[in-house]
Amino acid sequence: MKRLLKYLKPHVLTMVVVSVMVLLITVVELYKPIIIGNAIDYYINGYYNPYAIVDEEAAGAIRYGDVYISKNYDAASYDGPFYQMFLYNDRYYMAENITTDECEILKEAGPEVLSSYVDGARCLSRDELKDLRHFDFTGICHAALLYLGALLAGFVLNALQTYLLQKLGQDIIYKMREELFAHIQSLSYTEMDNLGTSTLITRMTSDINQVQSGVNLVLRLFLRSPFIVFGAMVMAFTVDVKAAMIFVVAIPMLSVVVFGIMIWTMPLYRRVQG
Repeated sequence: MKRLLKYLKPHVLTMVVVSVMVLLITVVELYKPIIIGNAIDYYINGYYNPYAIVDEEAAGAIRYGDVYISKNYDAASYDGPFYQMFLYNDRYYMAENITTDECEILKEAGPEVLSSYVDGARCLSRDELKDLRHFDFTGICHAALLYLGALLAGFVLNALQTYLLQKLGQDIIYKMREELFAHIQSLSYTEMDNLGTSTLITRMTSDINQVQSGVNLVLRLFLRSPFIVFGAMVMAFTVDVKAAMIFVVAIPMLSVVVFGIMIWTMPLYRRVQG
């Protein structure tokens, strides 16, 4: 590995650019599940979010009967009644003039609890449901466009990263082949006869190709994997602290297994090569 460092030194700028791209790719990859999760929580299952009575000019105001309601309200200052939509027997109902506690109950309620609210709730027509969920549909469209943008950004960044890494690997291997060929040319006829033509050809072709594969693997493994692993752990803590503790335990164990296999197999590989 120390010998490879002298071949990497002329490509420090490329390594920095690739590292930045790997960081950006990791951010994009980790952000995509968040987009999907927000789309499900806030838009697809958006009917679980309560409505508050607002003015006609308020953001997201929707006319419902004689009042205007919206999901966009200041929860800290609002102390009025709430309107909560819920699904029961494949029909949507609107529970009117309920409290915050009742809204929370409806979010987690099963069929038995929901049936007790049906009699006092209003069964929504198709047109009413369309108007009330217009904000959710718009949000899903925005989430889809955002996800498409993340896919496109990830594709472009991955393509550029692959190109730079392949070019870096080819430049390193070219330099190694050039030096190896110059060294072979400096050998005497006796040394060539002792080494053998087949050995020299193997060193120039198969062994160099193995080094190239190793360089590409190392660059991908050591540049991308830490960002993905620790980035996923950080994002897990933002979603659920208890579930994230699984990452805290699993990552050290996985690291021990991976590096243990590497330490165990390297002498075996040297023995096979010998």
